[in-house]
Amino acid sequence: MNTSRIRLAEFKVQTVQGQVSTNELYANGRHQCEVYIVVAKEVEDPFGGIKRITPLTATEKASVTLVEYSTNIGATLPAGWTCDTVKNAYDCGLRKHFRDGVLEESSTVEAHVPRASVAPIEVLKRYLRLNEAQPLQTRRFMARITVGGKIYTTNFSGDDSLFNSYVEIVPQLPYRLSVRELGAYRDIFAYEDKTIPLSIHVYYWHPPAGLVMLESLGLTAPLNVENEGANFHTSFYGFLGYFRGGVPIGKNTPEASLQMSDVQRNLYFDKNPAIEFTLLPTVMRAVVVEWLDLYKYGQSQGYWRLIDNLGCMHQFRIVEGDNHTLPLKLTD
Repeated sequence: MNTSRIRLAEFKVQTVQGQVSTNELYANGRHQCEVYIVVAKEVEDPFGGIKRITPLTATEKASVTLVEYSTNIGATLPAGWTCDTVKNAYDCGLRKHFRDGVLEESSTVEAHVPRASVAPIEVLKRYLRLNEAQPLQTRRFMARITVGGKIYTTNFSGDDSLFNSYVEIVPQLPYRLSVRELGAYRDIFAYEDKTIPLSIHVYYWHPPAGLVMLESLGLTAPLNVENEGANFHTSFYGFLGYFRGGVPIGKNTPEASLQMSDVQRNLYFDKNPAIEFTLLPTVMRAVVVEWLDLYKYGQSQGYWRLIDNLGCMHQFRIVEGDNHTLPLKLTD
């Protein structure tokens, strides 16, 4: 029985900028390096000998992946590397730098539209990640696909096809922000009840332009506090007799609401008032409770961990401030 002859007319891999090599990957286990894979499948009619470029099937598309560059079609990824088929929540590319609010030209990178010797082509995207525990070692990768039951790589010779392309990834050490790089604002009127008396302050921080904190992971070693809120980690309490400071947890959108029971339980039995928590669009927020019943003393030695839009983790300590006017400080 005559069957259609299938071959790849084009198969190559390149960086987003159309280059062979890129350093646009922070080795933090979350950040992704986007890679373009260009494919053109050719099908020859067994009767008329007409060759047509035909779309890949869903199964063929799903088989596309990236592996370490070699002559072995069964190659795998190096230890610590992962190839994703979809983009995650973190931005691709390196950190952009601004001067006086203006993006520096060296920070701008344009995507390169893949060109091919045949048409129509299909451009598939894959995303490489590197675990932070691995050494920063440059690696080369090739693409692999299964078409018509046959495995091809971008380092392949056969079936009247010759492919030889790879991408070289030069991973970067994740950066870490310091307190001096952050902008800060304090709302001392987030909540007040003069009958108890009770006052709650909310502190806001935001990173330099181009960066956004996406997730607050809370404290590495929160204190054990009686009647602590259901969504709160305490860093210190009893400062000057009646201050407690810490961070809400599970509040990872700027619009997230904050109720009293999130911070302090068993304070009210007939209501659960809201605390103003959305003055600035950031998830980097801390809370200070000013209440006369906080007579005990404690200071955590843990760190507040946050992850930004490039997947880099930052660590800070929340400690007692200097006085009544400034009861909380953020330190490196």
